Amino acid sequence: MFSNHADMMLTQIAIGLCFTLLYFVVFRTLILQFNMCTPDVKIGR
Repeated sequence: MFSNHADMMLTQIAIGLCFTLLYFVVFRTLILQFNMCTPDVKIGR
């Protein structure tokens, strides 16, 4: 299967990595800039 669809599989992996990076940056920015509460953050830090 890899020999027939290698380019599609690599494209999907690349898209997945891009979305992972995008989510990380967006949520890290939201949490740090707007001081949003998350389950492991104590109030008054």
